[in-house]
Amino acid sequence: MLLAPLVLPFGAGLSLVHRTRQSYQRLPNVFMTYTVDLVHILEILFSLPASNDEGKLTLGAVRSAFSVYYESEMRRNVHRQINGFTYKVPGRDTVLDKIVSLVSTSPIDDNDIFNALENIPLDSPELEESIAFRRSTLQLTPEGHVEHVVSLVNLADDLHERFKRMGVTEDLQEIITLRRSALRLTPKWHPYHVVSLVNLADDLQERFKRVGGMEDFQEVIALRRSALQLTPEGHPEHVVSLVNLADSLYERFKREGSMEDLQEIITLRQSALQLTPKGHSKRVVALINLADSLHEHFKREGGTENLQEIITLRRSASQLASEGHPEHVVSLVNLADSLYGRFQREGSMEDLQEIITLRQSALQLTPEGHSKRVVSLANLADSLYERFKREGDMQDLRETIALRRSASQLASEGHPEHVVSLVNLADSLYGRFQREGSMEDLQEIITLRQSALQLTPEGHSKRVVSLVNLVDSLHERFKREGRMEDLQEIIALRRSVLQCTPPGHPGRFLSLVNLSNSLQGRFIKGGTLADLDEIIAFRRAASECTAPTPSDRCTLLLNLANSLREKYQKLGLDADLREAIKCACAASVGSPSEQDASCRDCIVSCVQLNAQKSRLPAPTVQVTSPVRPSGVKQIVQSIAAKIIQTLPLRLLNTYTGTLCDRNAQISCFEESAQYKELQSFTCDNPESELCIHNAISKYFGYTTLSHRWGAGEPLLRDVQGVNIYSLDDREGFAKLQRFCAFTLEHGYRWAWSDTCCIDKDSSSELQEAIASMFAWYRNSALTIVYLSDVFGTTSFVDSIWFKRGWTLQELLAPRRVLFYAQDWSLYKNCTSSNHKSDATILTELRRATGIGELQLKNFSPGVHDVRSKLLWASTRYTTRAEDIAYSLFGIFQVSLPALYGENTPGALGRLLEDIISRSGDVSVLDWVGEASSFHSCFPTDLTPYKTVSRMQLPSGSSTYNSADLESGHELYKALVRSPSPRFVARRLVLTCIVYRVVRVNLLETSSATPYHDYELVASGLVPLKLKLSSRLQEGSGAGLPYVLVRPWSPRLLDLLARDDVPGSLLEWLRQPFNALLLHSPRHTEYKRIASDCSIIASVEDLASVVHSECQTLEIV
Repeated sequence: MLLAPLVLPFGAGLSLVHRTRQSYQRLPNVFMTYTVDLVHILEILFSLPASNDEGKLTLGAVRSAFSVYYESEMRRNVHRQINGFTYKVPGRDTVLDKIVSLVSTSPIDDNDIFNALENIPLDSPELEESIAFRRSTLQLTPEGHVEHVVSLVNLADDLHERFKRMGVTEDLQEIITLRRSALRLTPKWHPYHVVSLVNLADDLQERFKRVGGMEDFQEVIALRRSALQLTPEGHPEHVVSLVNLADSLYERFKREGSMEDLQEIITLRQSALQLTPKGHSKRVVALINLADSLHEHFKREGGTENLQEIITLRRSASQLASEGHPEHVVSLVNLADSLYGRFQREGSMEDLQEIITLRQSALQLTPEGHSKRVVSLANLADSLYERFKREGDMQDLRETIALRRSASQLASEGHPEHVVSLVNLADSLYGRFQREGSMEDLQEIITLRQSALQLTPEGHSKRVVSLVNLVDSLHERFKREGRMEDLQEIIALRRSVLQCTPPGHPGRFLSLVNLSNSLQGRFIKGGTLADLDEIIAFRRAASECTAPTPSDRCTLLLNLANSLREKYQKLGLDADLREAIKCACAASVGSPSEQDASCRDCIVSCVQLNAQKSRLPAPTVQVTSPVRPSGVKQIVQSIAAKIIQTLPLRLLNTYTGTLCDRNAQISCFEESAQYKELQSFTCDNPESELCIHNAISKYFGYTTLSHRWGAGEPLLRDVQGVNIYSLDDREGFAKLQRFCAFTLEHGYRWAWSDTCCIDKDSSSELQEAIASMFAWYRNSALTIVYLSDVFGTTSFVDSIWFKRGWTLQELLAPRRVLFYAQDWSLYKNCTSSNHKSDATILTELRRATGIGELQLKNFSPGVHDVRSKLLWASTRYTTRAEDIAYSLFGIFQVSLPALYGENTPGALGRLLEDIISRSGDVSVLDWVGEASSFHSCFPTDLTPYKTVSRMQLPSGSSTYNSADLESGHELYKALVRSPSPRFVARRLVLTCIVYRVVRVNLLETSSATPYHDYELVASGLVPLKLKLSSRLQEGSGAGLPYVLVRPWSPRLLDLLARDDVPGSLLEWLRQPFNALLLHSPRHTEYKRIASDCSIIASVEDLASVVHSECQTLEIV
């Protein structure tokens, strides 16, 4: 603090003498003592080796001199002589001569001496006299006086000195008032205006630190901005202004975290660094400050470039702040911390080695008793522990333990680092315990962690960590010694952890799991059912949380299933066992492959228990009189035999994991609890029999699997005589096991899969399966569709399942269907009990198949709506060629043998033959493309049916005269008498309206293509053009062997208008129609000529319609 503003026209020695003379004249007693102090400090200062740094006085030297003097006997013993100079108040001249002598012989620059020593503090008694003197001076120099501002400043400075010593808030308030007055009276152009800004800012900042109030702090920043504006680059105070403004902004940033403030701080400190060149006394501080700012930016924004710059700056600071420099240790610590940040990101062992070296140096320079000793010990220990974790050198671990033990001893209770030192030491000992297993280490770990827990009260951010650490330690001792006291304490601690992790907390899942596991340990050692109930409750709660990994979720569900199974074995509650099976099945959904065996074992154990003790509730009916048990047995057996005949030939018993034929199914039923309960049933009326029928039907409820065959599918020979749950985990077996598990989950005993439940080596059994498969799917309680190529929540529209032939009837036949994705999760997480009733999934099904909602939900098989069914099948394919037809047998309800080897045209031809003969639906003949070798009226495959049929159906009528209507009536009678389309000896007997071709003209042909363009003229029709791959006989006249025909079926009569049948018929016959081109060289049998485009024919006029020729032809 300035005692008075002084000008230095000459050397520091003369200036000091001049100031001392003036002071002595004003307050002889006070300033005589002051100048004596000055002499002693100068003597000490010049004797210190650190004081001379190339002729410049260092701040460290001045601080050391002050410290040595004020703590010495020199000031306390007024009679002691020092170098011939006594402390008894000497004469003025003696003191002044001594000052001049000391300064003149000093090697240090005079200005440095003056600037360092002009702030020598006064003793308290002297300070009080000085303040009183300053108050008197201020009263004598009122506002307007030339010395008024100086008086304000001097009083503020002395009050500031007292405030620093005593901290009285009233002094600070007065200081601020005085400095505001001084600032107000000092114009901007005055050299002291900047000093006034700075001093007021400093005092306001001090008040902010003590009483808060962002208004003060905002004013501090505004004042420092003003100071910076008044000290542009080149001004001697420019750098100080930059630094002060940056420091104040940094204080605000620490409170508010504004990135705008931080960016400005970095810019200011970069400018300050540029203006403090190498060799400047403030260079190290500038480097440190800029590095600190960039470090804050790095913590928030990251960025390797920022970290590299921080390291570069701190390395420069470390090099400049060599040993002895006051910032030397700080620079070492900061550089080590920055390198540690890079090490955590990149893991470079070179960085770690340098960190250890730097922290070892820092520790050597922070001796015992130093305030940073504990931190230095902890930092070095952390670095060594990192190296131990990577290289495993026990010497590093031992040194880590020794350092942390020292830190723990220094940071005794009450020290801010006390708890951290306990925790760190315990962690290091735990690392050694895990390697060496020393129970002494473990005992010390427990003691340390118990102490740490006591010092982290409830609500503390580290409370959970402390609880968990202590639990881990006790658990280790429990595993080795098995002491129940430890287990009880573990449970109590884990209850506390659970209280600290409420619902929604990220650690809740683990807290519930750990507590349930500890309770499980107590239950195993003789706990009560209350423990088991708690275990189940906690595990249920955990199942509602989000598990960290699929493996954790799987393990939890398996543990919950085992607990429920255990409770079932003790209490026999069926609900517990059903929930256990559900949990075990859920565990297998999305579980890692290494846990498949655990899931399978859990399911097997649960289903075996269920098989032994499952019960159906006895049917409740009103009875009038009992009948003999033997009569009931006969009824039960009779109903069971009938139901068995509707089931697939073989079914998987999911309770036992075995494959059962019909005899085995009956045996299982007769050995079941349901059968025994039905034996005691009494009834004598049809309603009672219905109850028995329903109970048996429920027992034999089964699920069917629909899927795309993959690699390694289990066949009949693979599962006969074995438990399917014990098969290996090949892809196909795993699919079968999961299918059975989900069957169990949905409450059904029986399951059917086309892979292993059919003997494909038996032609008769295969025939029966093909004929019955639609009915088996229709009668199933549930069809599970497994889509192996649908992942997550992606749409199943593009699944290959919708492209396979057999899956069409597997979609249409079942009344209840559930779709599962590749990981066996419900498709789109749809929880509907029937995906056919879910609007969203139905919409996707319509997109994927082109089938309407009514047909999807309630499909009726048969030969109606033939063309739509052929359209649905036209985009599908099968592995075996003939199956494209055989897979439609159930959909059309045809009874035909499967003749593998007959190829597609043969299989499809027989199917279409049967369809036309039974339905008379001539839309089957409406196609374009290549003709089948089986029959000229059929295509070679289903592809042509992708096109919607263009055949015109009868519609309304128009007005005709009586003659036309009479002709229409005669034509109608002829058509009514005509036979329905049918096949006889592979000949199609087809009633047609015939138009004979009278001219064939070849319009164009090309050697480059196999097609020929023709113009055909037929009697009664408008000439038409068509493209054929066949070559026609050209010419004209009645001798041409071609006719164009309009197919007819009596079923079309039902579509005519009943109130005007002749008119409706004539109107229909006048419409353009899809004609068939037939060839008949002998006019006795005909053969269709396949065209490569639709043949759309139009009648010339009404006369052509009236005189239409109706014939029944035989087409081969």
